Amino acid sequence: MSLPKVSIIIASFSSISHLTKCLKSLQPIANNTEVIVSTIFSDTEVKELQEPKVRFIYNDEERYLDSIALQETLVFRLRTKGIKEAKGEVIALIEDHCEATHNWTKTMQEALKNKNCIAGGPVMNNATGGLYSWALYWSEYAAMMPPLPINGLSYLSAVNSAYHKDALNGCKSVWKNGFYDNEVHDSLIEHGATYLPVKEASVVTDLPFTFKRALVHLYTGGKRYGNYRGGSNWSIKRILRLFATFLVPSVLLFRVYKLVRKRQPNLTFTLIKSSPILYLLLCSWGLGEFTGVLLNHNEK
Repeated sequence: MSLPKVSIIIASFSSISHLTKCLKSLQPIANNTEVIVSTIFSDTEVKELQEPKVRFIYNDEERYLDSIALQETLVFRLRTKGIKEAKGEVIALIEDHCEATHNWTKTMQEALKNKNCIAGGPVMNNATGGLYSWALYWSEYAAMMPPLPINGLSYLSAVNSAYHKDALNGCKSVWKNGFYDNEVHDSLIEHGATYLPVKEASVVTDLPFTFKRALVHLYTGGKRYGNYRGGSNWSIKRILRLFATFLVPSVLLFRVYKLVRKRQPNLTFTLIKSSPILYLLLCSWGLGEFTGVLLNHNEK
């Protein structure tokens, strides 16, 4: 069976230097592959990166956003813009703060021979920023920390994922205004898809967020998640979820601890030292989740 044709979508919002490193990592593994960069940067800013095999989608409307909520959710809209333009049978997603490893494309293609799956690989930390770098990494990608389990995976991040285009087209109403991982994945799973960990398809992240930016970003993400999970009508379930959000930071911190102990126990001491920073970041997510459940606006 021949490998399916791939379109790689890069959501680009971090910096030109991040995008440069991301594209460089893809150069040796993207032969005969469509590469689409959906970016907030202008054609002038990316002039040095332009080449025939890379297609840029410029999103000028995303450059100067007044709303913090819109600023912190632009990556989801950038993904959507790229997917809508893609021509491959398989859609592989990555973000510009990530660098792909040498067999990333091929292993994603191999995985997507299974047409009824959500494929995803590990996310590793660049770890050049000390304790804050680790805290930020764990607040975003603890569940994607290698090695991924072969069975029982309950979450994959779209920062390093791949899908059949036909499957995504089947739930286009869910992502047409923004590709939110958990909402798209829930829809695909409802239609019979399963998570498929691709342990060899690793990326290395170097998240560019300052502490303040990270707090805002996590609050916004938590609020969206609370909106989605809370439901639009008041019920016992929604009330219980509202009170449960007070436990979210502690529960998430304990979950990170268990993951580190299981997957990379050599990092346990680093986790302990970075725990105060990590806890504050998780509190921001928890506050956002509380707000989303309490003031559900049914955002879509």
